[in-house]
Amino acid sequence: MKSRKWAVTLTLEPQERLESLLVRIVEYLAHDYRHVSGLWVFSDLDATGCLGDRWTAELNEEEHVFIRTEQFLALLKEGQIIELEARLMASPKKSLEIIVRDGLSVDVLGLEITIPDQVLGDFTSVDPELFFWGNEALLETVT
Repeated sequence: MKSRKWAVTLTLEPQERLESLLVRIVEYLAHDYRHVSGLWVFSDLDATGCLGDRWTAELNEEEHVFIRTEQFLALLKEGQIIELEARLMASPKKSLEIIVRDGLSVDVLGLEITIPDQVLGDFTSVDPELFFWGNEALLETVT
């Protein structure tokens, strides 16, 4: 992923858990992008487990939930993700978003944040303009 703005749809292996793939990506970001806040904003979540149930219920009442990387990893290791929209809070000019639909489809969007192909695994590049790139004003209030 070399360009400024990019988007990919990840391909899961038949026996691969979506959550394991996301753990690999989130751990990479936590290690290689330590200078970023380590804060994620969730705007959509449907997940199982104690944390998943709690944050799913909270997002039914609130527009956003702010979650630290450690909590995000705990969520991924604890339960199953069915729906997710999570954005790494970097800056208005740098962001990364993970979108999960129906517990099967995983899209990763990057703006000035890159992830090596070996971390992403198998993927198909897609047109980044097909996606809404979120609320930059929200990023400015947090960073």
